[in-house]
Amino acid sequence: MSETFSAEVRYTGITLGYQIGSALFSGTAPMIALALVAAFSGSWIPVAIYMAAVCAISFVAAYLSKHVAITEDHVEDHA
Repeated sequence: MSETFSAEVRYTGITLGYQIGSALFSGTAPMIALALVAAFSGSWIPVAIYMAAVCAISFVAAYLSKHVAITEDHVEDHA
């Protein structure tokens, strides 16, 4: 993942993606699970299906992410 970003923005790029993902999915997961349990009369099966779907999306995203190796040869000298 670190090779996706250049050295100047590497920390910001990785951290920003991590924090936004955590806020959107980890922060809302309990509310979604509670809504699913309430909507399906206390059944936990929709929550398990939701969790499996989120895991599947994560695996697909990780598989399809581009791995770009940034080498020193590609860095332009602006001096």
